[in-house]
Amino acid sequence: MAKKLLNILFCSFVLLCMSCSKEKGESVQFIPFQESDNSLWGMISPSGTVLFNEEFKEKPTVVRDDRFMVRNADGLWEIYTAEEKPRKIGTEYAFASMFNDGKALVAEKGKCVSIID
Repeated sequence: MAKKLLNILFCSFVLLCMSCSKEKGESVQFIPFQESDNSLWGMISPSGTVLFNEEFKEKPTVVRDDRFMVRNADGLWEIYTAEEKPRKIGTEYAFASMFNDGKALVAEKGKCVSIID
C-alpha cells in the first residue's frame, strides 16, 4: 500500500512539474473526430487537415509531441505515432501521461512508474 501511495505521489509531482513547463510540445497538434456516430475515430488538425480517418474503435487522446494514446479492449493504454498510418510504440500501459517535451510517465500493469521517450 505504501509503495502504491509513493508511486502516486511521485507521478503527481512529475506531472505537476511537466505541466508547469512552457515547451513548444504542449500545443495540441491533432484532435480525435468521427465522421458519423457509429464510425471509427480519426485525427484532424485544428486547421481542418485530416491526418487519418476511421482507424480506431475507441476515442484517442489529442496529439502532442507527435504521439497519442488509445485504450485497447483490455482497458490498457497503447501509444501511437501521429502519422497517416499510425504505428504502435512500446507496450500496453495501465497508466500513461501525455508526452511533454518528448517524455511521458508510464506504468505497465503490476509494475512501477517509469519515464519513456
